[in-house]
Amino acid sequence: MEIWCFVLLLCCGFLAEIEARCNCKFNCDVNPDGQCRDGLCQQGWYGRYCQKRNVAWQGKASQHSTRTERSHLTQGRRVVFSAVKAIDGNTNVDLFKRPYCAQTGLHNNTWWRVQLKKNGINEIRYMTIYFPENVDYRKTNVEILVGGRRCKRWSGWARPPSEAQVSCNESLTGEEVMIRIPDNSLSICEVQVFVCSDFWFGKDCDKRCNCLDKREVCDKGSGECRRRECPPGFIGHDCYQECEDGWYGQLCKSKCGSCLDGAACHKETGNCTSGCARGWTRRTCHVVSVDEDVSLSPVIQGVTSTLVAGILMSVLANRWLY
Repeated sequence: MEIWCFVLLLCCGFLAEIEARCNCKFNCDVNPDGQCRDGLCQQGWYGRYCQKRNVAWQGKASQHSTRTERSHLTQGRRVVFSAVKAIDGNTNVDLFKRPYCAQTGLHNNTWWRVQLKKNGINEIRYMTIYFPENVDYRKTNVEILVGGRRCKRWSGWARPPSEAQVSCNESLTGEEVMIRIPDNSLSICEVQVFVCSDFWFGKDCDKRCNCLDKREVCDKGSGECRRRECPPGFIGHDCYQECEDGWYGQLCKSKCGSCLDGAACHKETGNCTSGCARGWTRRTCHVVSVDEDVSLSPVIQGVTSTLVAGILMSVLANRWLY
């Protein structure tokens, strides 16, 4: 009895994980489809379903060195442009106005980095970087790394805009994001690194994984199932493309039977939901009907006549012998 209770608790916990945690700001208890009212999420969460988390927010930031200034540019205040100012949730892009930005001192090969918080598997493809306005010389040859692997680089005269929407070429797994520049100093106002909750994917984390094994966490950027196994009735890199009409099952390799009026069968099971065409039976309409009131096709009639004639000839021959 205790073992069954333990198994039940495990199953319930797994099902709760699949259903996903509600990160809406209001009414989680009356939100069965997961969409959040007015798109309002808890702080640090985004998207229609609030399953898109900024894992840089409230992380642990550091940088090569830190600029400190007290001048007319800062209205006489002593300002420390510390690394944490790039993950404080403020997207101000004026370097010298509160709440200020992060900025290194004047050095070569300067960098800023953040140790990310966790949101299931930290698989990263999308981020938004806010750079200060009117300081393009501090954005030359900027490079972004995720877990030591390059996500994006602006080379030569190409410089990122003040609000840079970054998309890596592939999903990268890592616990750290680094932004670096080969010379001068580096200025960053805000870094947002987005990770979908497990079992969700896409730029806005608004699609559920559709793998054959429901316990499998798909690629959070593309939705691809790592085992490349879709449930019956679906194909495609994200398993969201239904079988073409007339085909069903695993990998859409099974051909529908003779459904009534040529209707398409159920894409998953192959069942003809509207019934079978005349002369066919069973749920998938693959079996010839043997009902007496069903007129068989000429081909079947010919085969049946030949079979009956053969049986009669055999009976007569046996009688003659005895």
